[in-house]
Amino acid sequence: MLLDDFEYRVETAKCDSLATRLCTIADLAVDVSCVFPYLNSLFRDCKYSPEAPAVRLKSGGRVYAIHPRMIVTGVKDADDAAPALAHIRDVINDAWKRRSEITPREQPRVRASALEIFKALPATNCAACGQKTCMAFAAKVATGEASLDECTQLSAPVRERLEELLGY
Repeated sequence: MLLDDFEYRVETAKCDSLATRLCTIADLAVDVSCVFPYLNSLFRDCKYSPEAPAVRLKSGGRVYAIHPRMIVTGVKDADDAAPALAHIRDVINDAWKRRSEITPREQPRVRASALEIFKALPATNCAACGQKTCMAFAAKVATGEASLDECTQLSAPVRERLEELLGY
C-alpha cells in the first residue's frame, strides 16, 4: 500500500471569489508522485505534468488535483470530504498495487478537440448515442463524458483512427 492515512482540512476554494464552494485538501505523509505515470495510463482524461509534478484526473464524478504530498478536490460540505478522499486513496493504492500490470505513461496526453473528433465521425446525427448531433457527441467524447462505444455508426477504420486520435 502506497497511501495509508492522511490529515485533511475543508476550506473555501481559493478560486471562488464569492466563497460559496468548498474544497478539501489532504496533506500526505508520503510522496505519491511515483504513481503518477500509472494514473496517467489508466485515466484517459488525466492531465499529467511530469515537470510539476502533478496529476489532474476525474474519478467517481469528481476532479482531483494530486501533487506529490497533497490531494485537492471540491466537496459539497465537510461530511463529503472523507468519502471523497477515501475514494481517491483507493484509486491511488489500486494503481500502485497493479503497477506490474500497467504500462506507465510518462508523457502528458494530448487531448483531441471536439472538432477533431467530430471531423472523424460519420456525421449522421442519428442520435443512437443519446446525443442530438454528432458534434454534441464529439464534445462529450472530448471531455471523457462519453465513450466511442456509444456510437453505433463507427466503421472499424474510423474507430481505429479515433482511438489513435484519443490516445487509446
